[in-house]
Amino acid sequence: MMNRLQSRLAKAEAEQKQKAINLALFSMDYYLMALHMAQEKGCVEEMEESKLMIAEIRNDLIRLGHYSNER
Repeated sequence: MMNRLQSRLAKAEAEQKQKAINLALFSMDYYLMALHMAQEKGCVEEMEESKLMIAEIRNDLIRLGHYSNER
């Protein structure tokens, strides 16, 4: 019985992690698009805001184990 509970818990944790990764990737796409649009308009403030958000999302993805910290 304990193994079933542990298995269910592990499955639920994996699903939550995957949902967090999917949301972060969706957000990354949004801010990459926003960065591109800001570059086209020449809006420096919007570009900087998008770059900061992209960096935060990248850090979240690294923390979740989706991206490597190496380049």
